[in-house]
Formats: sequence, C-alpha cells, structure tokens
Amino acid sequence: MACVTVEDFLKPCTRLSNNTYGWISRGLAVVYGCACIGMAYLASTLGGVLQAAISIFGIVGGPLIGIFTLGFVFPFANSWGGLSGLVLGLACTSWMYRGAVDYGKAGISTSIRNKLPVSTAGCPVVTGNSTAAFTTTPVLSTAALLSENLTTTLPPEIPGVVDFYSVSYLYYGCIGFAVTLGFGIIVSLLSCGWRTRHDVPSELLRPPFDHWSIRPWLPEKVRYVLRFGVQWHEPPLFNQQEVNTVSNTGRNEEKR
Repeated sequence: MACVTVEDFLKPCTRLSNNTYGWISRGLAVVYGCACIGMAYLASTLGGVLQAAISIFGIVGGPLIGIFTLGFVFPFANSWGGLSGLVLGLACTSWMYRGAVDYGKAGISTSIRNKLPVSTAGCPVVTGNSTAAFTTTPVLSTAALLSENLTTTLPPEIPGVVDFYSVSYLYYGCIGFAVTLGFGIIVSLLSCGWRTRHDVPSELLRPPFDHWSIRPWLPEKVRYVLRFGVQWHEPPLFNQQEVNTVSNTGRNEEKR
C-alpha cells in the first residue's frame, strides 16, 4: 500500500528526490501498519471475527465495485461523479455499521422493533382439565389486563432509525455498490459529463449489452441507445504488432 500510494498518487503530482520518496514510503508503511493493527483490535472487540471481516469487506468492497462499474459501463462518468459516489458509499455503509455496533453495545436489539407484547400474565393455565382451570383461575377484568400488559410488557420506545441499522451485515456491500453507482451517475450528469462521453476511448468501456451472449438478440440501434449514443467496437485480444513480434521471436529461436 505504501509503494502504491507513492507511485500512483505522489509521483504524478510532485517532483521530489528519490531519497524523499523513500522516507515518505517508510512513513506510510508505519501508518498503514498501525491502521492494520487498529483494525485487528477493532475486529477483536466486535464478537465474531467472521462477521467483522464480512462487514469490513462489504463496507469497502461495495463502493469499490461501484466505482469500477461506473467507469467501464457509463461513458459519461467523470472524476467528480466517481469521487463523490465513492465517498458517499463509504460514508453510508460506515454509518450503518457504526450505528448497529453502538446500539448493540447499548443492549438495544436492532432485529425487530416495537414488537407486540407476548406475556401470558393473567391468562388461564390449562393443567389437565380445562374446565377446572378456568374455574379456579381468577379472571381479571379487561381494564386490569390492559393495565398490566402496558405497564410490564411493553418495551421501551426505540428510535425509528434502528430499522435502518437492522439491515444484515451481508447487505453492506450491495448497499455501498448501489449508493456509489447512483450518486456517481447523478453527479456525473450534473457536472456536464454527458457532453464529454464521446471523448472516452472505446477500449476503456465494456457495455454490458454488447456481450457476445446478448449481442445476437439485440439490434445495433437498441444497443446504440443502451450505450448512451456512443460508438463501441470490441477491441482485439492481441495487438497485431505484438503478434508479429512474438512470431518473429519464435522463428529466430527455431533458426538457432
């Protein structure tokens, strides 16, 4: 991670000496190491390690898949849309995860809210002869039953946001993907990405409706609309120059 950060983010934007980049890389290695240790400590306090691992993977993996899908499916996507969608997707999934953890530590169940009372207080107990049970058990009035149930069995009022936190951790990835993709599309369109959709090289796109399994069933006019008015041709698997180079290399080896 430290090397990737230096090579892909710092070097294209800055002009420093190799010695400086080396020290920055060492410092980033320490920072990432501390972050990994902190995440391991956080996972140890969450109960199930598997649940924590799946939750963290969904929090991070969903928005990442969303931003990749935004880039190679929608030609009008731009940097503003990708960045805003990624930030909002991470914020949404992190908020859900943090809220579920906080309410769980407070002893408030996030599974089912405002359950109806299930107490059997005041009900006749059947122990063999139902008639005897009904005659020996004191019958309470309707007002007394309602008063007892309301005062002893109703759970405390829980905020409505708990329903948002009650989503299973298995859906964090799907929610992050949807939020990232949705907000990325909206922001890209608002930031005039539609005007520059023809400037994107076709080899960087992968329209889903131009797949070889779907292409024979859809005419070109329909696929052109589904590509948002962008011409696209499937790039060859190998460049002709590379093929010639490989073939010449093979011939030279055979001559030797």
